[in-house]
Amino acid sequence: MKRSETVPAEPRLGDSAWTRRLRFRHLEVLLAIARHGSLTATGEALGITQPAVSQWLADIEAAAGAPLFQRGQRLKPTAFAAPLLAHAERVLNDARRTLQELQAIQSGGPGRVRIGTMQVGAAALVPAVVQRLRREAPGIGVALVEDVTAGLWSRFERNELDLLVTRLDSLALASRMPCRPLFTDRHRVVCGPRHPLARRRRLSWADMARYPWLMPTEGTPLYRAVESCFVNAGLPLPGTLVTSV
Repeated sequence: MKRSETVPAEPRLGDSAWTRRLRFRHLEVLLAIARHGSLTATGEALGITQPAVSQWLADIEAAAGAPLFQRGQRLKPTAFAAPLLAHAERVLNDARRTLQELQAIQSGGPGRVRIGTMQVGAAALVPAVVQRLRREAPGIGVALVEDVTAGLWSRFERNELDLLVTRLDSLALASRMPCRPLFTDRHRVVCGPRHPLARRRRLSWADMARYPWLMPTEGTPLYRAVESCFVNAGLPLPGTLVTSV
C-alpha cells in the first residue's frame, strides 16, 4: 500500500505565517480604504499609486483567505474586515506610542500621560491631580480629553488614552481593568431662583414632571438614572428642552 503524501495546509489566522506576513502598512492601507472608500483616494491620502494600494489589498486578502471589501462604486468592508479594522487603529496607536516613548528616552524627557475624564471629574478632581503631578514630576506632559463615558471607553480601547476618570458602571466593571473609586457622585435636580418650584419645601416627581427639563445626553448613565426615577414613580419622562453633557 502506497504511503499518502502530506499536503501542507494553507496559512490560517493565528499561525506564525500570518503574523510574519502582516505588516503595519497593511493596517494603514486597510484603515485608509475604509475611510476613503476608493483605491484612488486612498493612494492620494497615503502618497502612493492606485496600483500599489491594490497590491497591498490583494496581499492581505490573500493572507486572510477572504475578501475584505465589497467592490463597487464605493468599497465597503465585509464581515471579514470588521475584526481587522477594529484592531488596526489600536495596533498603530501602540506603535506610535512606543515611538514617542523611545524618543522621550533619547531626549531625556520623562514622557507624557493621556487622561480621559468626564466633566464631573474635570471640575475639581482632575485639576487637583494635575497640579500635584506637576509638583512631584514637573517634566511629565499631561494631555486631558473630556468626553462622555462611551466616548472615553472607545478612545481607551483604541489606546488613545492611558487612564480614565469616569463612572464605575457595568462597562467599567466588565472590562476587568484595574479601577479604584475616587468619590461618590450625588445627583441633584436644580432650577432657577425664580422658578415656581424654587419656593416649594416638599416636592414629588409628579411636581417636577409638570415642567420641561434640561436633560443629560440620551443613553448616558445619568440619563438612565433620571429616567428610572420617573419610571419608579409611574410617570413618563417630562418634556425636554435641551439635552447636553
